[in-house]
Amino acid sequence: MIHGIRITSVVAVVVALTLGCGWKRTGTSPKEEIGGGGVSTVELTLHNVTQEQAKKFMEDLDDYGDIEKIELKTWANGTAVYVIDVDGCECDLPAMMGKIPEPGFTYQGRTTRISYTAFDNRPPSLTFVQPEDGFITKDKQIQVVVQVPDEDVAQVTINGKPTSRSGDKFSVTLPLSDGANDIVAVAKDKTGNESKAQIRVGLDATPPEVTATVTVLIEGDVEPGTRVIVNGEEVPVDGDGHYEAKVKVKKGQKEVEVIAIDSHGNRTETMRPIGE
Repeated sequence: MIHGIRITSVVAVVVALTLGCGWKRTGTSPKEEIGGGGVSTVELTLHNVTQEQAKKFMEDLDDYGDIEKIELKTWANGTAVYVIDVDGCECDLPAMMGKIPEPGFTYQGRTTRISYTAFDNRPPSLTFVQPEDGFITKDKQIQVVVQVPDEDVAQVTINGKPTSRSGDKFSVTLPLSDGANDIVAVAKDKTGNESKAQIRVGLDATPPEVTATVTVLIEGDVEPGTRVIVNGEEVPVDGDGHYEAKVKVKKGQKEVEVIAIDSHGNRTETMRPIGE
């Protein structure tokens, strides 16, 4: 708390600060504190100014170091409303706003004054620590760890499950289904801002199937001029009627088919045991 100033979950509160020229910053009363989150938007109201003065004030603020962007949202009846993007902690905001140069304007005999409302509408930072996106494992469960460095983080869930916290790390062990698994992490801060991050991991718990073939030599003798077919493939027969063939057989196969066809078309089919 600085000079009675606190940032609420909805507004930044400014107690009246009277400067040398009688210019004031005023605000409303707080309801509950945000925590340690970052302020990203300030709605600043300049009371008792002409439209030209409002534009000049915006030009002056545009060069102010702590302000990333400023926009004149509205001006009506001597009141200008600006939307300002800042980058900082709410604990620094009162001092930041206190350094804004005084405009030194008057409007219809009244001294210009400022009030502002700050909004924590920046979602928390959320990153996966482990596993990496695309990771494939044979284990049917996996430990998932995410990192949320924001001080005002209120809740972190992974695939809808609550997590265990250690510093700025949040972890949970999840079951996996065979194939692709989507993992979704959600982080919320005390203001209600929410971040989501997603990765996909794979489970491959099926052992590889091993197939093997062996090569055996099948040989024999037939009458010269006879055609021989072994395991569906015709093999050469020499002038003495001898044939031989190297045949690939699967594991557990115990015999191969041998077909002999003579020159007259007579056909003999034999199942030849392997190894004999």
